[in-house]
Amino acid sequence: MNLTLNSKNRIFYFSCARHAFKESLITLNLSKLECVLLPEFICRDLLSSVVEAKINYTFYPVDKELKPIRLPTSPKIKVVLAVNYFGFPQELEIFEKYCIQNECLLIEDNAHGFLSLDQLGRELGKRGKIGFTSFRKTIPVYNGSALYINDKNIECSNIPIVEPSYRRLPLRFQIKKVSRLIDKTINLNLKNYLEDISRLLRFIFTGSKFPKTTRLAEVKIGWIKNIHISTILKLKKFEMTKNTEIKRRQKLFYKFKKILKNKKIYPIYDDLPINTCPYGYPFISDDENAKIVMKLAKAEGFTCVKWPELPIEIESHCPNFYKSIYFVDFLE
Repeated sequence: MNLTLNSKNRIFYFSCARHAFKESLITLNLSKLECVLLPEFICRDLLSSVVEAKINYTFYPVDKELKPIRLPTSPKIKVVLAVNYFGFPQELEIFEKYCIQNECLLIEDNAHGFLSLDQLGRELGKRGKIGFTSFRKTIPVYNGSALYINDKNIECSNIPIVEPSYRRLPLRFQIKKVSRLIDKTINLNLKNYLEDISRLLRFIFTGSKFPKTTRLAEVKIGWIKNIHISTILKLKKFEMTKNTEIKRRQKLFYKFKKILKNKKIYPIYDDLPINTCPYGYPFISDDENAKIVMKLAKAEGFTCVKWPELPIEIESHCPNFYKSIYFVDFLE
């Protein structure tokens, strides 16, 4: 993994995927009247990238397999975003044809798919003309994302080379880091106990066990732009053990497939395509049956959560299954 902080390899590092996406849009030099085509099924905070880049956006619907149902056309649409949900490779053929027919550019959102390849062996995030990935969804680092400018014809000299941050890591993250080390040493599952305490305290003070975003998340990224130095150091060491992590996640997918086989849920992916390193085990469920899965996941040392927090304008009139998707998070 090349972590050189310069533009020669056309890879740029940031704190989070939202900054990477924003910079990709800025470098394309789109006008305020032009727009990017996004999936309806997306986390609302990704909209902040588009808003801060000062361009417009519109949406396309997806089905229960999270594939596009249709891609609307407009002369104003200049960019289309394809998402590799939960680390599974999105089929790009429909997007590639759309881009050729409508003179658009494809950006591949691989925030969930660090370490995944498609069935042809292509690294996710590097199949479109531009792509980005996130590290913190796959390995326990504080922050970190990469922006890939894959097309040599795209000018990227205006993308900033951001120096790493040396800020003190938040206490919450440091406690989680120590708990993971303890868990590996004595198999105590301390991480989950601490997470339970944290969620209880959040519920007492906010009325919700999980962090809730507001409309502000759709217009402001919030994170500083710099990747943390601890992430860079971790990634350099991780390169030697990444195959072990890939195999661990693949085994977990089949383990939870077996555990949840007779439960009243609808798995989004029946099988694991070759080369896929899954973010987790995603499924559609009502709240009651999701709670059963949460307990089973907790017994195995993992958390199960609902994802995503949808854009506010989508949330009010979307298909029910958009709001009923959960996943068992494989982050160790």
